[in-house]
Amino acid sequence: MTHRIAILPGDGIGPEIMQAAETILECVSKKTGVQFECEWAEVGGAAIDACGKAMPESALRVCEDAEAVLLGTLGGPKWENLPPEEQPEQGVLLPLCRQLKVCVHIRNFFIHPEAVSWSPLKEQFVTDWLDFESVLFCEPPRSAPEICVRRCPDIMLVSTYGGAKSAVERAARLAFGMAMKRGRNLTLTDNTNVHPGMAYWRECARALAAEYPDVQLDYMYAHDAAEQLIRNPVQFDVLLTDAIIGDILGHECLAVTGIKGMAPSAFLDKYGFGIFTPACGPMHGIAGKNIANPIGQILSLAMLLRHSFGLEDEGKLITMAAFNAIRCVCETFNDDSLEKKITGTKEMSELVSETYMNTKIIDGSDPAALEKGLEDFEKAIKDLLEEDEEEDEDESL
Repeated sequence: MTHRIAILPGDGIGPEIMQAAETILECVSKKTGVQFECEWAEVGGAAIDACGKAMPESALRVCEDAEAVLLGTLGGPKWENLPPEEQPEQGVLLPLCRQLKVCVHIRNFFIHPEAVSWSPLKEQFVTDWLDFESVLFCEPPRSAPEICVRRCPDIMLVSTYGGAKSAVERAARLAFGMAMKRGRNLTLTDNTNVHPGMAYWRECARALAAEYPDVQLDYMYAHDAAEQLIRNPVQFDVLLTDAIIGDILGHECLAVTGIKGMAPSAFLDKYGFGIFTPACGPMHGIAGKNIANPIGQILSLAMLLRHSFGLEDEGKLITMAAFNAIRCVCETFNDDSLEKKITGTKEMSELVSETYMNTKIIDGSDPAALEKGLEDFEKAIKDLLEEDEEEDEDESL
């Protein structure tokens, strides 16, 4: 079986973290036998410099012919003075979303146990954020985007741009449906205390509540929700709000993690086609120095494999490999700063690749198999790190 992927490296650190992701993709092909046809195309600032347009027709055709799109980072100071619609961010994502008719936006955030010190929160608050995962759903900018954030296992935020009744009803119904599948608690987050125009949100939620009698509907002002997400995030199951508030709360979640470049993102249509990209900026200041964190791009690739190609196990294995690579790299050093513990872009991708190749899905219902699998995994990681140390000693000689 062969899958077609459009590779759009973008600007800044985009090309190097994209190369790291492609290294992982080659390992997936080697391990599973599934073939991937990757076609690269310039977009963003690089395309503006080359042909005067952020999203050239040739790149758009590459995306239309593909089964999924893997996108790097976009933008930079060089193109900030262009009209907004011509700048890399809007000039690529907006037309791409419209043309490809994506209808869902997903963003994941987390605090890795080894990265707790990176969070600006006190440890007593960070504990509730370990294994935090947020997912944002949105329709493309041509209509009414909807956003949703989820804490694994108990927080999700749903929002929509604009105040069109149809968009509000669609977002509210989505939120109630999600609540039914989760903890059956929905919190409407609004600012009707200062913006009476949002009153329809409450009217709509109350009306739909009759169709979902098993869901507990609560209300919370946006400023209170922003505080509670830090103080007591576990109280939430599903949050419903508009896109402006949702965007702010989403960035709050990203700030709480304290880790740049590690949050994956995806724009999906209802059939599984998607645009997968890390939720980080181009970081031109560190571009080309082999110090960019590739984890966000690698985890975006994991999402691509799961959502677009149905390679659920491989997506999970890559995610597991990425998290455990971070852990192993952190444990190799004594310095308290995680930023100094992570190796270079290329080295990190190689560690994730090797970890992935030495990892397999284990039947968790069999305690003996699970214990042996974990022992084998730990041994594989230890061997890999020892090999790296030996290579470093040989180079020093």
